[in-house]
Amino acid sequence: MQWYMVWGCFTEHRIGLIHRVPQEVKVNAEEYIKILTDALLPSLELFSNAHLAIFMQDNAPCHKTKAVSYWFTEMNIKVFEDWPRQSPNLNPIENLWEYVNKNLTNYNIYNIEQLWLAVKDVCQNISQETTRKLINSMPNRLHEVIKCRSGNTKY
Repeated sequence: MQWYMVWGCFTEHRIGLIHRVPQEVKVNAEEYIKILTDALLPSLELFSNAHLAIFMQDNAPCHKTKAVSYWFTEMNIKVFEDWPRQSPNLNPIENLWEYVNKNLTNYNIYNIEQLWLAVKDVCQNISQETTRKLINSMPNRLHEVIKCRSGNTKY
């Protein structure tokens, strides 16, 4: 079975578009810009007050290239720049993916296409209450990471 990576975004009000990246695609700066163009830009059109949004990413190496920084500047998208690399305790989208994974158990999935359809369905049905809780958890996340000296937290 072929696997895929899924890229997604959300605000406290709603889920944005999700984007499937085939396994054979290496996500370098060029590919990441394609994902952002295909999924983030249309998502921003869906979000109310998108002009106030600050984009948060996990700072994987392809996220920190000059080409990607230039793309964000050209698109006039604010990015939280000083985010620690690979910091799942501080990244609420990790909890969102956990929510998606838990809800996939409600589906009969026998192939990769059924998995993709199930992921899309789960994402389309995530409530505003869920996204709001994740965004509002940020002060507590920061407090927990400081308290645990960057170790594991409940998040």
